[in-house]
Amino acid sequence: MHPTGQSERTFYAHKGEKLVKIRTMFALWVAFGCAGVLTQGQTSIGKTYHSRDPFVCKSMKDPSRGAPSTSQLREYILCANEKIMGSGLLLYENVKPEVGKSRSYSAGADSGAGEIDPSQPVYPVRGTWDAYTCWEPTHNGTIGKNCNMRKATPFAGACYRTTFGDWSCRVRNTSWDLNDSIAGVPPPR
Repeated sequence: MHPTGQSERTFYAHKGEKLVKIRTMFALWVAFGCAGVLTQGQTSIGKTYHSRDPFVCKSMKDPSRGAPSTSQLREYILCANEKIMGSGLLLYENVKPEVGKSRSYSAGADSGAGEIDPSQPVYPVRGTWDAYTCWEPTHNGTIGKNCNMRKATPFAGACYRTTFGDWSCRVRNTSWDLNDSIAGVPPPR
């Protein structure tokens, strides 16, 4: 008999169920909560990769009307896309965006943007950037040559207002030719 008055078998069965629940909750927290907290807006993460930190936007509220300017677009694209992905740090340089004519929200095309405000216009975006994937120097080689870079890589996506009034500019590479990748380059500083 266990000191709680339960049989040993009952006590440990309940304890095991609780442990499984705790482990599941922890795994979900790590997978969904921790990833965003640790990658976006975290300062000094670049030190690990001997690079600059991912770009952090001060505010994402402007403009209140119309499309973002080219400089705002550049910042918003960096804020949404520079991050840790798997074991690598994704950074971008020489971002040259352009914005298209606004369109209405489309349930089909915009369904992956959960925080999008469907009452606001969506702006198509395209451009090029130098895309860097950097690893910790112990992972793939020497300090100062721990990145791969793809120069003038085309990207496309959309910028939209969230239900909180912030801008979000999610874009993706549109060319995946790995032959364009240059290995062993210095990280962006």
